[in-house]
Amino acid sequence: MSQHSMKANVETVEKNKVRVDIEVDAEEFSKAVDQAYRKLVRTTSIPGFRKGKAPRYIFERRYGRAVLHEEAFESIFPSVYARAVEETGIEPVDQPEVDIEQIEDGKPLILKATVTVKPEVVLGDYEKVSLPRAKAEVTDSQVDLQIEMLRERQAQLIPVETPVEKGHFVTLDLEGTVNGEAFLGSTAKDFTIEVGSGRFPEEFESKLVGMTKGETRDIAMTLPADYPVEAVAGKEAVFRTTVKEIKKKELPALDDEFAKSVSGKDSLEELRKDIKNRLLEATEQQIKHQHENEVVRQVVEMSSVDIPQVMIDRRADEMFKELLERLESRKITLDEYLNVTQQKIDDIRKEMKEAALRQVKADLVLEAIAKKENIQVSQEEVDAAISNMSAAYRQKPEMIRSLLMNQGGVKRLKDALISDKTVALLVEKAIDNAAKEGKTTESTEDQAVTEEGERR
Repeated sequence: MSQHSMKANVETVEKNKVRVDIEVDAEEFSKAVDQAYRKLVRTTSIPGFRKGKAPRYIFERRYGRAVLHEEAFESIFPSVYARAVEETGIEPVDQPEVDIEQIEDGKPLILKATVTVKPEVVLGDYEKVSLPRAKAEVTDSQVDLQIEMLRERQAQLIPVETPVEKGHFVTLDLEGTVNGEAFLGSTAKDFTIEVGSGRFPEEFESKLVGMTKGETRDIAMTLPADYPVEAVAGKEAVFRTTVKEIKKKELPALDDEFAKSVSGKDSLEELRKDIKNRLLEATEQQIKHQHENEVVRQVVEMSSVDIPQVMIDRRADEMFKELLERLESRKITLDEYLNVTQQKIDDIRKEMKEAALRQVKADLVLEAIAKKENIQVSQEEVDAAISNMSAAYRQKPEMIRSLLMNQGGVKRLKDALISDKTVALLVEKAIDNAAKEGKTTESTEDQAVTEEGERR
């Protein structure tokens, strides 16, 4: 469409709403009407004429001129509106409402499109935010804990002939009665229990202590109030209990052999070093993430912006759709999920609206800072991000690229990269400011834990 064929100008109607007045010149509109006639005449039958052969005046007499105007408008509007948006520099966040002011043969087409646009952000003094980042530390006892967990995993159960002690694994046959009557689920064969683990009521577990292999005892206990069989819940029961086997857990010795078997490292020393490094890395990531979230939270809090409801609703809808997709991939229905989490759908919607408001505000604030600081992303950076994605998803870069192309993903990827750079800049300023002011954070524990996942 030639440049002279359209005029557009913009007026603010109310907060975050503008009206774009668009005028498409007569010649341009006539062409569109002509194309509409050529398209429609091919698909309609008019008595006395072969398909597609009826002259325009015959077509109009039968179907009316309005049909052509409507078809012409439908075909011309998307590109006209897209150009008007580009020319006026507005940033719509919703579909426009369109009023047709004039639509006649031989005259310009005059439209008014009213649309909600991105709101103005009033930034706070974000350059002054000052927040030190904690130093990651890992203690020996944290390393010990990981090693104990590895030992537990390698533990073996060894049969013993001595009487039952706390910590033993005992295999039992049980026959339970209430007032001499058996009840549903009251018998069990070859049932193993770790004595002292608290899986069974204390009054039952404590009476197993001292029993020997092959011994049978009657153990009385009160059934819990929430016992699944209602008829006997909370009642006094007697369990005839036979010990069939007693085993104790044996942990592997803490030596170089153990290190080799669990990790392929040559010595216990190397295993400890490896665990320490991994814990350090994880802690560093966590601190970095928490610090980032807190810096962004402070920057967002000091800024103000009046967000159009449609932006919040749309983000909340996206979150809801993601939830449904996650459930579907795990083969869980929404009803099952609501049952398990004991939530009502309204509660989830309300929570998502609140989270959407926080996310949209954070995005708008970061975007405004990126504009002000002129933060940009080069093609090399986009390519690097795509090759990182291709490594992570084990797909060829071309495959990732074509996927992104299909769903407007390249723009989203660029926006995400700009957002990351903006956050990095804010974090750097906050750390610098803290250093200048002599603020330090001594240890990991001091860092305030902010809500996970606040930013995307």
